Amino acid sequence: MSKRGKKTIITKILEDAPQRYLNIDPLNCSIKQFEQLIPDTVPQVVKEDIAHYFNYLRNNRSRESLNLWEKVSGCTDSPNSWKVEGYRPIFSFLYYDRITDGLFLALLLNRIEPISDEKIQTMTIEEFNRQCRLTIISFKPEIDEIDLKILKTLSNEPSLVIQELTEKIGHSYAAVYRHLQKLKAKMGLRILTRINWTKLGIQPLFLITKDKTNFDYFTDFRRYLDGQATFLWGKAYHLRYYFVTETARTELLKKYQEVSKKKKTFLELLKLTSAPMIGWTFDFFNQSEQRWEIDFIQTYRYLSSSKKQKVSVKELFHEDYPPKEAYSLTPLETKIIDDLVGKYNLTQKELAEHLGMHAQNLSTIKLKLLDDNIIYPRFEMRNFLPIGCVLWCSSSNQKIFETFIPLLQKLPFSNISPVRNYREPKKLQLLSFLFLDDILYRNLVVFLMKLLREKQIEDFQLGVNVESYFGMAKVANILPKS
Repeated sequence: MSKRGKKTIITKILEDAPQRYLNIDPLNCSIKQFEQLIPDTVPQVVKEDIAHYFNYLRNNRSRESLNLWEKVSGCTDSPNSWKVEGYRPIFSFLYYDRITDGLFLALLLNRIEPISDEKIQTMTIEEFNRQCRLTIISFKPEIDEIDLKILKTLSNEPSLVIQELTEKIGHSYAAVYRHLQKLKAKMGLRILTRINWTKLGIQPLFLITKDKTNFDYFTDFRRYLDGQATFLWGKAYHLRYYFVTETARTELLKKYQEVSKKKKTFLELLKLTSAPMIGWTFDFFNQSEQRWEIDFIQTYRYLSSSKKQKVSVKELFHEDYPPKEAYSLTPLETKIIDDLVGKYNLTQKELAEHLGMHAQNLSTIKLKLLDDNIIYPRFEMRNFLPIGCVLWCSSSNQKIFETFIPLLQKLPFSNISPVRNYREPKKLQLLSFLFLDDILYRNLVVFLMKLLREKQIEDFQLGVNVESYFGMAKVANILPKS
């Protein structure tokens, strides 16, 4: 291809990039030089990925540059790339043939800034995306009627086997099997085993800071770490998610108070006050248009007038959480749980062999753990929606959350955690993980700004998640040794 042809891809991308990128020579700028142009608000690991992706595009997607990019990012061009050991989640389900040109440049080369309420009301989706540095994955597998039935059914009953699913939705075994395989391959549909930590007397805690080095003070609590994320809203917010025993919680709180006093820095510690509300819903998915259609304002008004739809704020933000009486696991149950969660791709027979026990005995113990609600199956889809977000909002008005939480549950995917801030315990807060598309993202920002303007909420950050690892914790590491 001609030199002019080689320039086409990257030149097109740089047209919408911030001004500082317009003067570079795409063909002669080194990976390191390009990396240095990226703002400091972008995490270093993401900078490296973007710079190598830039190299991949400016070399017209050559195999050599792709190999280099894959080596650095830990990603492959396979739909199962998220299984690779040490993968980087930013690429894990946005592998190269499913990215619109410039996703990372448009999203990450400039900070995502909050937009004024006046300006956003008149913006088109395209203008909003440019302003927020958002672009959307071009690859969107079409959802047909059978797919939608499968997704709706499994999101409510994830433990169903194919035969039961066939009976529920009224289609042949062959058709259901074929559609399931498509959903697994193209959308990352999985049924995972999750742990009900509160049944074990474990308290989830969140640490949020703008300075990642603050986490260095908490290395003694690494065994309790279950997840971490970075989300961008004006600046980069770094989050750590811990599962702690009562003793460890006291120690972590003491360390938090010590660090906060010493550093005088932005560092927030949030404690979960009731079980997270997690789920998928397809109620607002328009199959003919192949997109979600939620009118946030109208839906909020409807929920406000409906007593049945509201949640009890008193129950969500109570202080005696988790319950004092905890389920006591046997060593074998602990090992089984950690293997069920950590090796979800193993069959029952393979897992039994790995544990050195009979499959029937494993099945009996597993059923007991399910019946006691110590573990539970959870429906997940990794590739259906392009924008993973973290919403962090607060309000002293308890009434707002009675309706706002049910509204968030109308989104395609929501993981809503009611929390209290140790610094401001009287202020109620939500920390939510959401999956959205560009239209939902824009409309949610508009709605949140309306609530902010009306002083129903006091603050919010709706950041795009650019780095996340979850499910790292092991029961055996967290629970005290008997």
